[in-house]
Amino acid sequence: MKAITYYEQLSDSMTVEELHQEFIEVLNAYGQVDGSTISNALFELSERQWNTFEKAEVGLQRDIGRLLITIWDDRDVDRAETLLGVVARLGLVGVLKQLQNRDPSLFSAEVLKAVKDAVSEFGPTVEDPYSGLKN
Repeated sequence: MKAITYYEQLSDSMTVEELHQEFIEVLNAYGQVDGSTISNALFELSERQWNTFEKAEVGLQRDIGRLLITIWDDRDVDRAETLLGVVARLGLVGVLKQLQNRDPSLFSAEVLKAVKDAVSEFGPTVEDPYSGLKN
């Protein structure tokens, strides 16, 4: 995986194919790079994916969703907010449902608030990251 500055400086007009390769590289870095770095890289890539106005392919969404749950930290509000941003930009409804179904006592107060706010904000439209752009 490349340094986080690489992901921060990526073009906003990447192709879906280019993004797919970048996502795969980040997914493959799990276990070699800390969760916060992976979270930040996924956030940057998900922002570029959102800019394509195309959802990532289903298998890639599934793999990213699994990784998000794996690197989730019930006590780290910065990571939680970053990962919730990934959920919103990629339409990862399954991740949001898993977080909703978790025992609330596991979360710090700040993380619990972030999850509740995300559920309230995204609601039933989380699956469609472009719902706010439609008339």
